[in-house]
Amino acid sequence: MAELQRTRLNPRWLVKMAIGLVVLTGLGFYGLYDAIVAYPTRGVKVALFEEHTYLSAAVASGALSNRAATVQDPVNEQSRLKDRGIASLTELENARLRWLNALAMIGKLKPDYTTIPRPGLNKTEFTNTAEVKPIDMLKAPVSSASSRNAQLDVLWAESNPPSTLNAYDIPFQWLVVLLGFAGALWMLQILLRTAMVSYRWNSDTLCLHLPGSVQLLPTDITEFDKRKWDKFLIFLRIGENHDRLAGKTIRLDLLRHEPLEEWILAMEKSVHGSQEESDEAQSDTTAAQAESQESAEPTHEPT
Repeated sequence: MAELQRTRLNPRWLVKMAIGLVVLTGLGFYGLYDAIVAYPTRGVKVALFEEHTYLSAAVASGALSNRAATVQDPVNEQSRLKDRGIASLTELENARLRWLNALAMIGKLKPDYTTIPRPGLNKTEFTNTAEVKPIDMLKAPVSSASSRNAQLDVLWAESNPPSTLNAYDIPFQWLVVLLGFAGALWMLQILLRTAMVSYRWNSDTLCLHLPGSVQLLPTDITEFDKRKWDKFLIFLRIGENHDRLAGKTIRLDLLRHEPLEEWILAMEKSVHGSQEESDEAQSDTTAAQAESQESAEPTHEPT
């Protein structure tokens, strides 16, 4: 009795799955970096730039004082300015609204960032702005409106203005994170589930052993449905005499497991091949009989 052969995972399929898994995982980490580092950092830069624009507008209007520059209730002030409409705002109010919007975009619309003077969330006020991280500059203590404006003058004299941050930028990156990691997990579970499945084959009896201790002989199959053969799928319709799969149709993936395709073709050949040989023999017999009959008929030559 021949030893049962086992299927193995197709290396080509494994390579495709590995590439997809790496790409989707990379996409998830890329989106995660953008969501928690790159875009928030850009948002902080936008807030600092808009604060500088606001203080510069206050200087131009002659209102650069601690009291005039302070926004005690930034949430209500933002709502009030929005309700009035941009067309009715002065240049200073418009700059203030853009600053408050930028703070709201990064979740910093709080008095801790809009009052002057303010103790800040860092212990010391920076003098060398070139070496300060944007988030530390945002949290820095502010002693007066004029000193803050001078500080931001130095910052933006040495830096290019940041590109605008849209309201959907950070949420969209979280969507990228979700799609990337969810897709990677989906591919991983397909890989694990496929690895847990194997088929066995008896080359002497052409018996295919399915998962779950189900056995199929070529005579058990009434139809080899190849309508999706180009996608490496085949559907086997089982006859009514099978003890466990009678009347059912099973779907086999021929790409993931090899050499499952060879085994299926061998089963199909044993069924249809013998039928074709029988039909061919019958055809040869019929042809021979016709030829014999034709040769037995008398030949009439013209006189």
